[in-house]
Amino acid sequence: MLFLIAILIAGAFSWFCADAIRKKPIPFYLIGTVLSVIMIVLNQAHVHFSPFMTNYVLGLFSRGALAAALWCVVAWMGALPDEARELRKKLLPARGELSIFAALITISHAVVYGISYCKRLFSGHDLQSDFVITCVICLLLMLIMIPLTVISFKAIRKKIKGKTWKAIQRAAYVFYALIYLHVMVILIPRARQGREGVLFSIVIYTIVFIGYAVCRIRKAVIKNQKPQNKAALNGVCAAVLVLITSMIGISSRAVESPAITSETPETTSAPVQTELSVTTEIPASESETISESETESESESKSISETETESQTETAAESAAETQASETAVTETQITTEAAVTETAAPETNPPEAEQIPEENQTPEENPVQEEQPQPEEPAPEPEPEPEPEPIDNSIYNDGVYTVTKFGYDSDVIITVTIQNDVITDVSASCNESDMYYFDVAYPVLRDSILASQSPDVDAVSGSTYSSDAIRDGVREALNQARK
Repeated sequence: MLFLIAILIAGAFSWFCADAIRKKPIPFYLIGTVLSVIMIVLNQAHVHFSPFMTNYVLGLFSRGALAAALWCVVAWMGALPDEARELRKKLLPARGELSIFAALITISHAVVYGISYCKRLFSGHDLQSDFVITCVICLLLMLIMIPLTVISFKAIRKKIKGKTWKAIQRAAYVFYALIYLHVMVILIPRARQGREGVLFSIVIYTIVFIGYAVCRIRKAVIKNQKPQNKAALNGVCAAVLVLITSMIGISSRAVESPAITSETPETTSAPVQTELSVTTEIPASESETISESETESESESKSISETETESQTETAAESAAETQASETAVTETQITTEAAVTETAAPETNPPEAEQIPEENQTPEENPVQEEQPQPEEPAPEPEPEPEPEPIDNSIYNDGVYTVTKFGYDSDVIITVTIQNDVITDVSASCNESDMYYFDVAYPVLRDSILASQSPDVDAVSGSTYSSDAIRDGVREALNQARK
């Protein structure tokens, strides 16, 4: 999207300022130089601006979008078809001055990223292949741009033969190709990571640069062969442009999980539950041995329990028999005494019912005692535990996962903080910076420092101020959200 905006700005500037910059180029050169110096100073001073200002104003210069757009306008001036006579007539006379202005605007981008690339080269960290390729391409671009810019000044151009000047200017084709290659080396890996908006930028760059190449070849074919019917040639050129753009777009599709997705973790105060399961594998022989030993121990425990049960039953039966025998003896003594008293006090003609002995007082021979099965003793009820007093909650934060978004160097940084029992258990962050090197350097250092100190008030990582501030401010805001 940024490059598309830059194309519109560069096109409008070239159209409305072509005559002015051709007649009086010095003021425009000074403006371009001052703008580049201001952008370099602001970048190195680490001045914080709003996201809109950083992305769509400063980003046009620091990220090289406006410089690339100006070079595209200069390139397309030579590829415009003959049918666009009015456009060619207005822009072509100012082509040299516009190329010098584009070079001056390019200085801000070259210096800003040149400083960052030099720091990375001498940082001692492992260098990735795409970064090394980018450094080589940038060096070649500067080696080509500087001579082409110098010979574009009219005072120097007059001192060079026309054929020699044109031969040197043909190096511009290599320059344009290297610009496109430089952009693709940076953007395609990000597009494959699923970064938002990068695939669209790749398509726009491809249409502009490959379209220029197709139109330039078409113009050469028309000049050399002079075909009567240009419709077929136009159809072939359009098909080639669509085919190449489609192939590059398909090859740049996301193949990895995106660094930042639209589905970010929602802020919640629910406690985090963590389950830890440990699985231990036991060999078959050991498991069989364990099973057999468990079976033997179970059988032994069963036999011991049966023996104890039988002994308890016999003891209970003997005690019950002794109790019954003592009760029977007492009963016989009472019966004998009552019989003697009855014979003395009453005649023999008493009704036979008086001589009858109640069934409950019969001797053991007449009413044998049946042994009662011992009832198992019921276990004594356990005392109910006294309710424990509720613990006093002295915690400061609510448990949960909290997500905060802060703006870093040129993109949003998403910071996620996990809190458990007043402890910061995890800090994670992700972003879509144009140059991920500084974020990748700052994030692991800050994460370890914050987890160790349990505080966001840690030192920033040198050289990664924007990323450091975004991460620290994000953790600080997450803690404020979690505070009770």
